[in-house]
Amino acid sequence: MAQAMETTSPRRPKPKRSRSSLRVLQSTVGIAVLLATLFTALPSRGLVSGDFYNRLSVVLTPRPVDGLESAAQPQLRIGIVSGHAGNDPGAVCVDGNGQVTLTEADVNLEIAAIVQQKLIEAGYQVDLLREFDSRLNGYRALAIVSIHNDSC
Repeated sequence: MAQAMETTSPRRPKPKRSRSSLRVLQSTVGIAVLLATLFTALPSRGLVSGDFYNRLSVVLTPRPVDGLESAAQPQLRIGIVSGHAGNDPGAVCVDGNGQVTLTEADVNLEIAAIVQQKLIEAGYQVDLLREFDSRLNGYRALAIVSIHNDSC
């Protein structure tokens, strides 16, 4: 009688298809992120192309200061792009009455001006650039920094 009361229900194995599909999706997304990071981080000609050292030497070539050849110093140029400057206001903050009090473009410009001043004091030659500044085409510098806040 004990055997008659004992009923076994057959357990169906869980389909492995959902697990394998999830793993394929995770792998695909992971590879896509890795490739996007590499393509964004590496220059279009590769990390160390044939003219890499020539381009670097152009940036670091001594330039005369105030027309004096003897006072030549390496030109350590840095470009600072003030986000949204000359393009659009970016994020807009309003007060309780619905009046615009601040824009992201204004905040970015103030921060960029402070950074520019500090870098000039440290001995760098600094260019303050708009977001889509025409001078960015072919721009050569030690570094280019774009300042954005995404908020006021």
